[in-house]
Amino acid sequence: MNYQNSAMIYQNSAFLEMISKSLKWREGVFLEPKGTKCIRGLKIENSYHLRRNLEGFNFFKNLYNIYNSLAIMEKQPLLSLNPGVRRGQYKKFNEDFECNVKYYDFAIDIDVKNFADLKCALYDVKKIYNLFRSYKVKFQVRCSGSGFHIVVPWYETDSINLKIQERVKLFGDLAEYLRLFLNLEYIDMSIYDIRRIWKTPFSLDRNTNNLCLPLFENEIFEFDYSIVDPELYLNMNLKELYQELGSRNNNLFQGKEGNFIGMIDSMWGGEWQEKIEQQK
Repeated sequence: MNYQNSAMIYQNSAFLEMISKSLKWREGVFLEPKGTKCIRGLKIENSYHLRRNLEGFNFFKNLYNIYNSLAIMEKQPLLSLNPGVRRGQYKKFNEDFECNVKYYDFAIDIDVKNFADLKCALYDVKKIYNLFRSYKVKFQVRCSGSGFHIVVPWYETDSINLKIQERVKLFGDLAEYLRLFLNLEYIDMSIYDIRRIWKTPFSLDRNTNNLCLPLFENEIFEFDYSIVDPELYLNMNLKELYQELGSRNNNLFQGKEGNFIGMIDSMWGGEWQEKIEQQK
């Protein structure tokens, strides 16, 4: 699929709905692949908002990727499309950002910069998958278009009694622990900050022309990039496509509430509680 054909994704109602759901209550970001142009502070809660922003920021001319924050915001202002007005609003948005963050996902980014590394990177993904499944943790695995994203949703981590900044730091410590414990070679340890963004599910990765897509269990163990080829989904009729994307969106590997905390307790013992006390 070439860049011109990407309009088929972003004019498709099923994709727009799923992308909008992924962006709701999060900071949305349009970012050019080379990072030369970036639009931050987007508030997108439905397909109408998404369409307005696609048009207002000349999305198809600039060939943006779509990203979202790992942070979930309790209060998110709606910024103007007018560049002059928006600059002042965005400055205030930045100043108030931490105060407006209510929740935060625990995320792991398995980075694949070269397709030749795919097999080894998948080995990292499978080790994390097997560990989380053994503790019955609720989580999702996605292909980012090239690498892989693993996310434990915010409601599984919210009982950690820390302010958001301290919680993010704790997540970085946990990721480092998992890196060493599981001998992860492809984990990106730079993502643990409150403003971190990553590829939005169901959007198109402009670098690879693959979709960022939640994966089913069998796809993790038999992964091939053909699974995230947009043509596969655009060839479905609209009803089939809604069902397919909806199933993927809801595909959270089921565990029991609180088991993420239980896993940390089991692996770290009292050490992680000491970290919490030190950070308070």
